[in-house]
Amino acid sequence: EREGSEGEGEGGGRNGASLPAPDVSLSALLLKLLPLRLASSAAFWLSSLYVPVWLRSPIYRAWSFACGEPDVDGLEKPLASYPTLNHWFRRGLSPGARPMGDADLLAPCDGVVTARG
Repeated sequence: EREGSEGEGEGGGRNGASLPAPDVSLSALLLKLLPLRLASSAAFWLSSLYVPVWLRSPIYRAWSFACGEPDVDGLEKPLASYPTLNHWFRRGLSPGARPMGDADLLAPCDGVVTARG
């Protein structure tokens, strides 16, 4: 970090104001640089592709493992019954498979905030 030049004050900003260092993870930075419209279209196309029955179980298990959810028990239907990744993403769970928390605010998915304001 460089020291403030003349007129910048102690905080390194104008009038001595200190700006907090951004806390940006590498994945969030890559998401900001990614052409989101193109990535969204590519993800839609990929998720709409038909998956052969013999590949469904290995692909869905690998996807779940890569996303940190290696347990695929508690599904409404067998893995081979989801013809596309889109169907797999929107799958239902058996009642009680993932109980809801008791917090005041619950979010149905994980995500990263890449923009604000």
